[in-house]
Amino acid sequence: MLIPHRNLIAIWFAALLVIIPLCMQAKNAALWSEDAIISWIILAIMLIFTLITALLAKKRKPQITVKRTVGEIQQSGEIFTVELELQNHTNRELSAEIFDHLPSEADCSQMPIAAKIPSKGKIKISYETKIQARGRFSFADVQIRIPDTAYLWLFDLKIKTEEPNNLRLYPKFKYTDNQVLQGIVAHRPTDIHPLHFQRGNGDFAYIRDYAAGDPLNHIDHKASARAGKWCVREFEHTYGQPVLLMIDASRRTAVKHREKVLFDEIITAANQLAKTALHKGDEVGLQIFSSEIKRFLPPSRNSHQYKHWTESLFDCFADNSPPDFQLALKTAFCRQKERSLIIFITTPQYGDAENLQKLFRLIGKKHHLLFVAIRPSFLDERTEIYQTDDNFANAARDTYHFKFKQICQKLKQEKILFLETKPEQLRTKLINAYLEYKARIISH
Repeated sequence: MLIPHRNLIAIWFAALLVIIPLCMQAKNAALWSEDAIISWIILAIMLIFTLITALLAKKRKPQITVKRTVGEIQQSGEIFTVELELQNHTNRELSAEIFDHLPSEADCSQMPIAAKIPSKGKIKISYETKIQARGRFSFADVQIRIPDTAYLWLFDLKIKTEEPNNLRLYPKFKYTDNQVLQGIVAHRPTDIHPLHFQRGNGDFAYIRDYAAGDPLNHIDHKASARAGKWCVREFEHTYGQPVLLMIDASRRTAVKHREKVLFDEIITAANQLAKTALHKGDEVGLQIFSSEIKRFLPPSRNSHQYKHWTESLFDCFADNSPPDFQLALKTAFCRQKERSLIIFITTPQYGDAENLQKLFRLIGKKHHLLFVAIRPSFLDERTEIYQTDDNFANAARDTYHFKFKQICQKLKQEKILFLETKPEQLRTKLINAYLEYKARIISH
């Protein structure tokens, strides 16, 4: 596409400075007065001149090909380099202004880039950019503006690159494993509900006679009644226990927390927990749900599990649908046959208690459950009272706070691990709870 160069605009401006006074003088004169004829002639010359120069410029349209090189995998929030290789197929040197159409989420202040492309040659230019978001992104065309030989017109070229240049941006984690572990050592939680082990740890192996020191909750009352003596169930202890994380990706976790989506904070904590659990020799699995099951990764501890884990999370986002807890927990109950630790992460709200209590009893027949209740950050905010609406805001917050505490109190009555945490404390408290659980089952 051709657009006027500033030189052509200056010529037209000068011509209009001549035409307009002549038109003003011929305003009350006849249409074909001398001043009017001169202005018509100048206008016709300018139109013919513009048309001829446009046709000549169009015949000398430059031919350019562009190749873009960028790493397919990047980390969100980190600066990375993009390289453009421009090949000139015309017989003259080209002065170009280059604008690369980056993803809308990209942050780059170097555009446009001025460069000279040699005749029948090529150049390489590079620039730096970063994208704060995570997920899949793609670059569009490269836009180049080149003046014609007379510097009266600009060629506005949109050139497709040889490759689509798709990007995968993985989340950036603020803390290294060592920093997280240091935080774990420094902070041992005291608000974890004690775990009730009904069936020991591991799979059932056989029944034997009761011996002094055996745990009372291992006694099999039916076998004892048949045999006429106390019998206990023996379990085959497996320390590499499956761990299944169930993450709420509904509108409850789509809210903002410190200019960041709460769901992003959750998956960061989940990633740290996965590293810790795999390091401990446990199998790690994942289920992400909202009104439907969005992702499911069966528990495993093979060498590729962490890669599959990150691939499942990096382009998954919370949506605006309500959560379906019944679907999520029943799906986990049916799919996960082996006794596991299920870590359920969400933000409970008014009306959840009765429904969740029934589901927890179902899950408790087969699995251990750690329920992580993320405390909404606005519960800790207070509004200064300047007008009546401020009183209403504080009253609504107090009412929601009371309901939230009621829900948590009811859920704590179930035989589960319960963890209440603020979003900013989620990573440390979650790994602490997992390590506390591991210590208890090993000692048990």
